[in-house]
Amino acid sequence: MHEYFVKIVPTTYKKASGEAISSNQYSVTEYFRQGEPTASGTVLPGVYFFYEMSPIKVEVTETRKPFLGFIVQLCAIIGGIFTVMGMIDASVYHGGKVIRKKLQLGKAD
Repeated sequence: MHEYFVKIVPTTYKKASGEAISSNQYSVTEYFRQGEPTASGTVLPGVYFFYEMSPIKVEVTETRKPFLGFIVQLCAIIGGIFTVMGMIDASVYHGGKVIRKKLQLGKAD
């Protein structure tokens, strides 16, 4: 016996140009199970479809960020890279300084 569960979600796609497209999203789950024998001992075949309509509508809206927002994000990324590299450089520099000082005092193992 085959059982198919179909879920349907109404969806609207809104483009940046203002055009709206109405559509649906589908998901299907399939189950198979052995049929139960009847009184005569035979198993009757069966295919069942169960439809479930979602009461919630999904709206997907296309938006674009302004060019200035892109530049600000780019500067933030570059600034973050410089900050992290500066911290790594300072740690390596001070770590090397400590090791050199220990070598000069003869305390290195």
